[in-house]
Order: sequence, then structure tokens, then C-alpha cells
Amino acid sequence: MKKIKTANAEENNVSVRVDVDVAKIVATAAAAGVVIVGIVFGFKTYKKYLEWNKD
Repeated sequence: MKKIKTANAEENNVSVRVDVDVAKIVATAAAAGVVIVGIVFGFKTYKKYLEWNKD
């Protein structure tokens, strides 16, 4: 294992910047909700359609 020594303590600082785009997150969540509701409604309607065609 190789050890790296630094002569200056300032070189060990880490800076992290996180940018959060709330509008994009909300838009994606809303679109996902619409798709999920559409799938559930579609399956329920298709199930009723198959039951009506049995008769």
C-alpha cells in the first residue's frame, strides 16, 4: 500500500456542491403519477370489458 504525504494541511480539504432542481423533480414525479394512474385505470377498464364480453 502506498502512502501519500502532503506537506500542507490545506490540501486535505474537500469541497462538495450539490445543486437540486426541484422543478425537474416535481415534473418527473407528476408525470410518473399520471402514468401509474393511467395503467391502473386501463387495467381495471380492460378487466370490466372482458367480463362484459363473457356474456
